[in-house]
Amino acid sequence: VGLVAVIEPDSELMLPELRAAEQLWQTLRYFIASGAHVVTAQTYRPEHYLWSYLNKIKNFYKSELVQRAAFKYPPYCGLVRFTLQNNNEVEAIKQARLLKRQLLPYLSSPTELVGPYPDYYKQVRGLYRWHLLLKHSKQFNPATLWAHLSNEVIIDKDPRNVLS
Repeated sequence: VGLVAVIEPDSELMLPELRAAEQLWQTLRYFIASGAHVVTAQTYRPEHYLWSYLNKIKNFYKSELVQRAAFKYPPYCGLVRFTLQNNNEVEAIKQARLLKRQLLPYLSSPTELVGPYPDYYKQVRGLYRWHLLLKHSKQFNPATLWAHLSNEVIIDKDPRNVLS
């Protein structure tokens, strides 16, 4: 492969997604490692640390860890994503708000419950999806919450993505 052009990678970097920078970095590293003579990217954010550390693995991961610590993401905490879905969007939102009210009495600092927020795709297989994201210390056992959940709640412990 002679030339690889990455057009507008900023759309990935702008997502409030836990692993957005890491996934883009891995993709770019794959292109470089596969023998591409030139890898070029069109970006509006040349100051992003990802571009400085494409060939410096340890520096990239150090910067990534600083970001994760600032936003309370793994490995500095645990995550659980609760998903509620309904064929009526208003009902899905109501269910997510109700779940948040039900869970809050069982949580204490430094545990944080983010949301509700809509799924990145909004609708999956005709169902509107809304999420809550639990950020908790490593000492907190989120399984203590399971008994307070209805069967309609989808639990994703240590989700790969937070938006969908």
